[in-house]
Amino acid sequence: LDGIANWGLAMSLIVFISGAANLPILLALWVCQRSLMAVGGPFWGFGWEPQLAELGFHALFLVPLLSLDPLCSTSPPSKLVLYTIRWHLFRIMMGAGLIKIRSGDIKWKWPHLSTMNYFYETQPVPNPLTRYFHWMPKWWHKMEVVTN
Repeated sequence: LDGIANWGLAMSLIVFISGAANLPILLALWVCQRSLMAVGGPFWGFGWEPQLAELGFHALFLVPLLSLDPLCSTSPPSKLVLYTIRWHLFRIMMGAGLIKIRSGDIKWKWPHLSTMNYFYETQPVPNPLTRYFHWMPKWWHKMEVVTN
């Protein structure tokens, strides 16, 4: 498993340093991810891993075959691939909204709409703006719930 992780790290560094990717690199990254997902058990049991794997699969059709040119103009992405990625993103957004509606949690329902009051304290990956969004007024948090 260490070898798979190290191989994935090496491939990721190539993409990060060069600012570009090609089919063999993304395929190696996708195989590493799927291999770790297969043995990850409860650590890979969340919903976003399969979604990320599916998006990685779609990305295989966006990159050039062998070129590492960051802006490869010889092979523009197919419209079909772009539409499948848009469909994938639509499914993620729709699923996220539907799961909130189906949860039965009162924080998502009228008139409470209070779920965002505590979100910024508990989100898994905070960012530098989190503190400022947390201190926004309650009407702002209610608007966030409605627009979400």
